[in-house]
Amino acid sequence: MNEQIKQVKDEVGQSAEAAAEAARHIAAAAHTAGQTLRDAASDAAHKVQAAAHKVQAAAHKVQETAGRVVHGVEAKVEHVGQSARHAIQTGRHAIQSGRDRVVAIEHGFENRIRAKPLKSLAIAMAIGAAVGLMLRRRR
Repeated sequence: MNEQIKQVKDEVGQSAEAAAEAARHIAAAAHTAGQTLRDAASDAAHKVQAAAHKVQAAAHKVQETAGRVVHGVEAKVEHVGQSARHAIQTGRHAIQSGRDRVVAIEHGFENRIRAKPLKSLAIAMAIGAAVGLMLRRRR
């Protein structure tokens, strides 16, 4: 029986050694896998950080471009506003000038009629007769 016990002990010892060897292999594989994961995580972190810097630089460029566009639009709006104010002022002057000319013509007619009322009446009657004849012929 001692022989059997010794054989069982040897088998247990071999199994223990095999288990220990397997455990060492598992530990080494776990260590390698852990290192690989740490390296991958570090690489991913660096890539994310680089992408974040690129996004930040792009955002800065967009902000600068938007600022230039806004400034350009503001300048154009100011120019259009000035042009509109100038056009309004020019229009007002033209209207006033037209009114002044109409009033001057009106006063000129009134003065001529007052200066020569009979001649003005004869001219008005002649114009009326001519218009009457033209309208009568149309019928």
